[in-house]
Amino acid sequence: MRYLIHCCQKKIHPHHLSAIREYAKRLSAFCATELLLSETLSLPDNISTGKHSFFLVLPGSSNFSSEELADQIQQLQMNGMTNVHFLIGFTETQLYEAYPSISEYLTPVRLCISRFSLSADTCAVMLFEQLYRSYTILQGKTYHK
Repeated sequence: MRYLIHCCQKKIHPHHLSAIREYAKRLSAFCATELLLSETLSLPDNISTGKHSFFLVLPGSSNFSSEELADQIQQLQMNGMTNVHFLIGFTETQLYEAYPSISEYLTPVRLCISRFSLSADTCAVMLFEQLYRSYTILQGKTYHK
């Protein structure tokens, strides 16, 4: 499975980038990850193949526990999803404006990882951490080293 994290900004603070790289390294045993920085949403042309799933990362009360997010990831794998897009700082409207053809068959999942409004780079670090936590749960491994 491949995770594409679309972050609505041009640069990420070096400390955040260091943390993201560490989580990406740990995640590489389970999946591929890619951090995409851009103020405009850009998606692959073959988006209509049905092998793509979308999550809007929004502020608010968490709607998935770590275990529930792990279950969601497992369901995506079992359903043959190959690309999972996490949109940080983008809205559902921006997604549909960028790719109007997908609005007919795609409804993004809303994912809240904090009640607080966080910067996009902090949110990206937390998302990478949550992905890593989910995979350790799925593998039955201890999360903390």
